[in-house]
Amino acid sequence: MTPWFGAKTSGVLGATLGVVLLTYLEVVVTEIVPKNIAIDMPVKCLMAVVTPLAAFHTIVYPFVWLLNHSANGLLHLLGMQSADEESEVYSQSEILRLSRNAVTGGSLDKDDLLYMERAFELNDKVAKDIMTDRTQLQVLNATDDVKTALEKYIKDGFSRFPVVRDNDKDDVVGYVYAYDIVSQDQENPNVPITRIIRAIITVPESMLIQDILKLMIKKHTPIVLVVDEYGGTSGIVTDKDIYEELFGSIKDEIDDVSDEYIVRDDHGNIHVSGKTTLYDFERYFHTKLKAFEDSDIITIGGYMMEHYPNLKRGESVDLEGFKFKLVNIEQGFMRWFIVSKIDQASENDDSENSDQNDKEKDK
Repeated sequence: MTPWFGAKTSGVLGATLGVVLLTYLEVVVTEIVPKNIAIDMPVKCLMAVVTPLAAFHTIVYPFVWLLNHSANGLLHLLGMQSADEESEVYSQSEILRLSRNAVTGGSLDKDDLLYMERAFELNDKVAKDIMTDRTQLQVLNATDDVKTALEKYIKDGFSRFPVVRDNDKDDVVGYVYAYDIVSQDQENPNVPITRIIRAIITVPESMLIQDILKLMIKKHTPIVLVVDEYGGTSGIVTDKDIYEELFGSIKDEIDDVSDEYIVRDDHGNIHVSGKTTLYDFERYFHTKLKAFEDSDIITIGGYMMEHYPNLKRGESVDLEGFKFKLVNIEQGFMRWFIVSKIDQASENDDSENSDQNDKEKDK
């Protein structure tokens, strides 16, 4: 019987098949199967292997120690540093990827991953990103008395009010706390609020949030005044603003149940304020818009004014699966939009129907 291959070819082919077969058996028998057994019966596997592994570690430790120190000594002679696994540094993306895998495997809670992601996002944010802007500030005049301050507190419900001179928001002299207002009102409501005013710290718009939090802790203050490059008031940042970036919206007893900037009416229409931040818009609709990633604008209204300055009331703009219809504009500022998700399927159907009608007309 004539062999299919020559002696030389048979030797090479046999060696190749042997390596492939051994690799297959090694991967299946020594890696995949033991790993799945350990996942299904972790305690039993641990009790079965802990004693042999401890004995093996004791026996081979001197040999491993000799190898490691010999290699490290050679690296030092070459002017290089030995790698230390314990001091290995992971990037944010690597930590998040490992954490997501841990959530998938069930060893990490989803909320823990969410807080971790928010903490990493907070590292890159500055005061301008989370502040309450000056147009939303409710202030007291330095000449107001405690009685007036109490009435404003009852009406607006804020726990802290910046105090300004001559109703000028660029001239903030401090702030008053609601607790001090109520306490002083019980003693003498006619005294000026300058009696209970507290000093306020100023920070630039570009100051990192983590640095602001450290400053608040150091100075024992719950509020800072954010100023622009010209020294004018941009807004304020409170400790609550920072907490909400980490833990989501925190409702006080005085907070309205409905969202202030995104409201759904009785007909199901979603009204979005122009003062809604791009970040809050993405969080509300559970989406990420590429158009927002490279933008330096903070709010929806600002973004629309920059990219669609000629947009008029009643007109709409389509942006990455969302339709923005401008419904209110005051003094050049786009205040309110009705936002709806665009049904891609219906758009395709409309496009096909339009093309079909055009073809019929051509016939």
